[in-house]
Amino acid sequence: MQAESTANVEIATEGGDQSEGAASRRFGEAQAEVLASDPQAGESQAVSPPGTALIGARHDLKLGEGGKRIHCACVMAALGQASDPAFIWSSETAKTDPNRQLTLALSSEGSKCEGEPAGGLGASYWGFRWEGANVIVLLESASAGKPITSGAVLPRPTGNGQIYLAPIDPRLPYGKALNGSGERCKLGNPGAPQGRAE
Repeated sequence: MQAESTANVEIATEGGDQSEGAASRRFGEAQAEVLASDPQAGESQAVSPPGTALIGARHDLKLGEGGKRIHCACVMAALGQASDPAFIWSSETAKTDPNRQLTLALSSEGSKCEGEPAGGLGASYWGFRWEGANVIVLLESASAGKPITSGAVLPRPTGNGQIYLAPIDPRLPYGKALNGSGERCKLGNPGAPQGRAE
C-alpha cells in the first residue's frame, strides 16, 4: 500500500502550481495520506499474496467488449477475476489470488459527460482507500502528457465489504452513481464474501 501511496503523490505533484491544477494536486496529496494506512484495517489487506500480481494500477489492462459491465456516471467498469472475458491484457494475464484479489478495468471512452473538465481526456484510475471493510477506488481526470490508467488489481473487501468508484475530487463527475443518486457507484464484490485475510 505504501508503494501505491508514494506513486500517487508523485503523480499528484507533477507540473507547476498554477491554475486550478494546484488545488487538485493539494487535494491529491491529502488523499494520498489516507491511502497509506487505515487504522481500522489490518496490514494484511494491503499485501499481495506471494506469487501473485502486486496490488495497484495496471497499465497493461483495458476494458474489453465481453463480460458484465457496470455503468456509473461517465464510466463503464468491469470487476472480477483476471481471466474474465471483460478484460484485455496487452501482456500476459496477471496471476491473482481469487480469494484475496479482484481485477478492475474501466473506460469513459465515447461517453459525453456533464461536468467533465475542459481539455480532460476522461477518467483515469488514481488509487484506492479502505473505508471500514469497503474499498473505494478513486478516479481522476486524465490530461495531456499523463497516461490514462484504465485498470488495477485490488484487494478483495473483507466480510460483507464492497468495492465502489468515486471521484478523487467531488467536483469531478467520474464514478458517481448514475442519475445523481450518490457520490459513489457500487461495483460489488463478485464471489462469496471473504473473511479478513490473515
